[in-house]
Amino acid sequence: MASETAERLAEDDVVGIGDLFICRDYETKTYEFCDGMSVKLDSLQAASTDFDLTGQVIWTAAHLASWYMSHRSTMERFRGADMIELGAGAGLMGHVAAQYARSIALTDNEEEVRVLLERNLKHIPRTCVASVHTLSWGSDADHAALAAATGRATFPVVIGCDIVYWAVSIKPLFDTVARLLERPGGTFLLGFYNRNSSMHANMLAEAAATGLVCRSVDPLSFLPSPPPAAMAPFLGKCFMYEFTWRQPGEEAPSAAETTLTAAAALSGAGDCVGKVVPEGAGARAAALAAGDAARDAAITAAASDEGDPSETAGTAEAAAKAAAADAAAEVSGRAAAAAAAASSRGSQ
Repeated sequence: MASETAERLAEDDVVGIGDLFICRDYETKTYEFCDGMSVKLDSLQAASTDFDLTGQVIWTAAHLASWYMSHRSTMERFRGADMIELGAGAGLMGHVAAQYARSIALTDNEEEVRVLLERNLKHIPRTCVASVHTLSWGSDADHAALAAATGRATFPVVIGCDIVYWAVSIKPLFDTVARLLERPGGTFLLGFYNRNSSMHANMLAEAAATGLVCRSVDPLSFLPSPPPAAMAPFLGKCFMYEFTWRQPGEEAPSAAETTLTAAAALSGAGDCVGKVVPEGAGARAAALAAGDAARDAAITAAASDEGDPSETAGTAEAAAKAAAADAAAEVSGRAAAAAAAASSRGSQ
């Protein structure tokens, strides 16, 4: 009898221990965006102890991407579209898109996060067909199941926010984008938070290798003025990207150009992948955007393009180092100005 009791206690311990690391104390909050658009969503107000369940929280990049999705120009371009969100988490970006999309497929590879997505379906308007699906990037089985469930192998609009935070996930992500994004004419919208400058550059380089052209959208072009107080301190690290397929006959970027894509984004160059980086943009921000290791490769590539590396490498390195401080000051200055404006608005 004692042994049976001990066995049952051991089984109970095994069954219940997982819940010790999962928090489900969700709160319903209303998020307001452009032109009075509001979205309700259930989420945690602090991160779970399980690093795989960060999708239970609304992160800064999700706020940025949602402001972009709610902007009038974005709505006019994508109204009535069929969309899919990758790594949806709680689904804020997708819920904003659902206000005007015909359909939205919300995907995540974590079961607990998909339970939250299912819970949040009640907040999506009936005018949009919404569904939740399992999707591990690069999984043939998941892609097949997704296509069977949605009736679509590709989508005109693929969206995602804050889904690039592990280097090993970058290639599977863009493999999945390549499978899902409609050709031609498809658009991949990505809200990105720059936690690591070399990963930022690698992400943009992988996009170029996949055949995508990138346009960096200035957050100040779609955020209210002054920006929301909660977002203002992070503007120097938040990016909004639009990726589209490279057109037939359009020249692919060189190695030097792809190395400097993040630099171009930080310096406000606009079309930053698959097009020639404006002269000076890479030199002004290469060290900041590409990181110390990638910077040396950028300098070498730039030197070889300009002439004899032995004569120009020193000059290029000096220019990159000196200009990195200017680029950093520019980004920090914009964020500080936005924060000050938001603070002033709050005190009125």
